Formats: sequence, structure tokens, C-alpha cells
Amino acid sequence: MDNIVAFLKNPNGHNEDGYNQLYNLFCRIAEKFDIEDTLEEFHNFLLFKLFNNASLTRFLMEVEEKQVIMSFVRKMIINHLFTMFKNKKDDISIFDNLTGDANDDSDLTIGDTIKDSSLAAEIIFEAYELLRLVRDQFSDKKLRILCHYFYSGEYVFIEDMNQNAFYKSVERIKKDLTDICLSNRFSEEAVSYFIQEIYLSEICEKFRINM
Repeated sequence: MDNIVAFLKNPNGHNEDGYNQLYNLFCRIAEKFDIEDTLEEFHNFLLFKLFNNASLTRFLMEVEEKQVIMSFVRKMIINHLFTMFKNKKDDISIFDNLTGDANDDSDLTIGDTIKDSSLAAEIIFEAYELLRLVRDQFSDKKLRILCHYFYSGEYVFIEDMNQNAFYKSVERIKKDLTDICLSNRFSEEAVSYFIQEIYLSEICEKFRINM
């Protein structure tokens, strides 16, 4: 465990034991999936999920409990393999029971209710991973439409768009966001935190300030 955590925190530190132990963990989990080349897929996991991952770096800096880190690494491996080799999605929407008026403070948000610091760090890490994917895959117009939807029109994030076209776009964006969340198996808590806290502050507020 110690070697794996050390490798994660410093992948360029020539920690061969950490690399090998992480690979062995990956192989044990990968046995449940139909993978032709496990070593190649492990390197894909390192390249696309671990290396140069600012959200993971933040998570590793904030969490000291090695057991928590290992638990989350296992989850990352499972999610990666599930996405690549067993990507079966239910026809559901992550927006059900998650969204509401961005200015409605009558109910507590997920951020108000997280008490366990380790769990909070894991949820926040997932939420920032979702933010990274949304920024990569959504156009500026899509981001603005979602802001307009979340703020229920209090601020004008998008102009020259009739109501019918707006709501059709919202439904398409909801589906796209749902697909991202389901394919990456983000937890409901992380999605809630992303919608209630991160999207509004990291994206919508920046649009609003520059209006």
C-alpha cells in the first residue's frame, strides 16, 4: 500500500515497487473483464486517468489516510475497466431529484451535509473530474445554456434563442451530461456536488462576471 501511494504521489520517482504493486492490483481487478492485453490497458489507465490529472493531485494532497486513497484507486480502476469493456447504461437521467433553482437556499446542499473529511475529498475529486470532462466535451454555448437553465433566467447567459429551441437544447445537454456521468460511474453525491457547487462557481460565475 505504501509503495502504491508513493508512486501515485510521485510517478516520476522511479518507484518500481509501487508501479509493480499497482499493476498487480490492476490485474486482479482486470480478471473480471474480457481484456486482450492487460499491460497495454494498464498503461492506458496510467496515461488517461492518473498522469497529469490535476484533480487526482489535489485529492492526494488533501487526503492522508492511505486506506482511503487505495479504496478510491480501486474504484478508479473498476470505473475505467467498466467504461472500456462493460459500458452498459440504463436509460435514466442524473438530473432527477438533483436540480433546482440555483438561488433557492431553503434546502441544504450536498456540500452542507458532508461531514467525513475523507469522504468529502473523494466526492470533491469526482466532481472536479466531471468538471474536466464537461469542459472538454461541451461547447461554450452549451455551458451557457446550462447556466441559464440553472439560474432560471435570473441572469442572461444566452441571447437570441427562442424558448422552444432553448428547452430542446437543455434536454439534449441533460442527456449528454447523463451519458458522461453514467459512463464514468460518478456517484450521485459527486454529481449533486458538481451541479450545486462547482458548476455554478467554476463556470456560471465566471460567465456572469464577464457579462
